[in-house]
Amino acid sequence: MRIRPEHAGVTSVETGMPATAPWTSPPVVVVMRDAGAFFAQVTLASVLLNAPSRSFPLVVAARSPDGAAVAGFDRLGKRLGAGITVVDLAAASPATGDGPPPDLRLVLPEVLDCARMALLESDLVVQADITAIWNGYQDGKVAGGVPDRAGRDWKRANGRTVPDLYVNSGVLLLDCEAWRRERAGTACRDWLEQNRASVQFPFQDSLNAALEGRIYPIEETWNVTPNELRRKGVTNIEQFYDVDTFSGIFHFDGPSPKPWCRWSNPWTQELYLRYARVVGLPADFWVEARTLPEAAAEARWAERKGDLVKANRIYRRIVDGLMQRGAAAGASRRLQ
Repeated sequence: MRIRPEHAGVTSVETGMPATAPWTSPPVVVVMRDAGAFFAQVTLASVLLNAPSRSFPLVVAARSPDGAAVAGFDRLGKRLGAGITVVDLAAASPATGDGPPPDLRLVLPEVLDCARMALLESDLVVQADITAIWNGYQDGKVAGGVPDRAGRDWKRANGRTVPDLYVNSGVLLLDCEAWRRERAGTACRDWLEQNRASVQFPFQDSLNAALEGRIYPIEETWNVTPNELRRKGVTNIEQFYDVDTFSGIFHFDGPSPKPWCRWSNPWTQELYLRYARVVGLPADFWVEARTLPEAAAEARWAERKGDLVKANRIYRRIVDGLMQRGAAAGASRRLQ
């Protein structure tokens, strides 16, 4: 993946296996959050394992990735027979004043030398041939995404002004030429500067507000979120989707627990683990329950799965904790 001449300070590293044929589809770019190489690798693994043609360049966008992260992408690429370009955007998105560095996604279309890109966050898995996402592409617009009606309605209920078409930024189709021509990144940055005190989701909010009228919707299957499912009244994902036959992109958005939390929905855990295990689970993968509600949720899921031994063990821990709290509170009252 080439860097545009005006961003010569941006560096990139080619990892994995070199390409053996010309690319026929636009690049797929995964954004790696700080210290999040493993999560980006899981997303990349899901893309590769479900795209037989491998007809697109794969890019990881990061800010100052360390050697261990780059080595991890190299191992994954070689294992799955694909090339992965790791682009260090630190030089293109420096910190300004006392604020944090700009979101990497604001500068990506300005830095990478490509006409279009599919831009993915790293808290999702792609269980479909990603090249089919381009069937929904629209010329003449800057960006396409799946409508986030749950987010739009929540923001409106909290007094925010939000466009009717408010898309989730976890998966985007970008026309990079239009982005550069219309100075979309500058428009988003200007909007953020004017609204910094009230903004909640900086990139997503600025994209929807600053580019209103230049965004279009794509099929909902390309960014399925727990929040949107709840808006539709779906409380049990497993009754709506089957892990094996689910086709699309599942985005583990908040505030639902992420699939690496012990108390998260078993459906999301199963979907995520099938790709996380390809990468290799790190020793600190699982986040254990730390509160009584989290432990109760873990026990509930174990009970629903039929693992009564685990459920009873957790319930006993909860009861013991409550009894200890009660005893401590009683002792405190007696001392007073």
